[in-house]
Amino acid sequence: MSVRLTDAQRLDWLQLIRCDNVGPRTFRSLVNKFGGAGAALAALPDLLRNAKGERAIRIFARDEAEREIVAAAKAGVRYVALGEADYPTTLRAIDSPPPLIAVRGCVAALARPAVAIVGSRNASAAGLAMAERLARVLAKEGVVVVSGLVRGVDAAAHRASLASGMWSATPTPPCPRPRSSAACASRTSASAQASSRASMPATIPSSP
Repeated sequence: MSVRLTDAQRLDWLQLIRCDNVGPRTFRSLVNKFGGAGAALAALPDLLRNAKGERAIRIFARDEAEREIVAAAKAGVRYVALGEADYPTTLRAIDSPPPLIAVRGCVAALARPAVAIVGSRNASAAGLAMAERLARVLAKEGVVVVSGLVRGVDAAAHRASLASGMWSATPTPPCPRPRSSAACASRTSASAQASSRASMPATIPSSP
């Protein structure tokens, strides 16, 4: 049975996971101990005062979390929490799934089988042709191609997947990309993306 966070709860989750030294396991431990992210945030000041010889947790400012959500919304990005219906089943199955992922576009792509195709930025013509061929074969089988979209093998795989009418996926917020990948990035971003960083690992899908 899936849950759905309120806007206030989603903000609590984002603020807590953004705190220094709070990763997925610590997040889960705090939420389970205090009954929710909001209660955990309220308890953190006392926990920090009593902590001895442990890694310090810097509490992420509420207004910073609010600004992040506003900026994400302007970019067409929303946050999906672990346990919500749109959270990818395969990501949920790993040992320490990220509490939140940031998603943009066709979230249905996250539920499909996916294969990563990555390689050299300065690939040979034969290497690029092989990446494109693999991506086309996978696309015809309904498999989402995942990569970083940097130039070379990654971008070639994305172009071939999109040209075949299938979703492709790339991390977001995306890392800087060369102009040669800009068109492909635009098509990918316009369709779907999902991400998480540091304590919230990144994964992203998109459709042509």
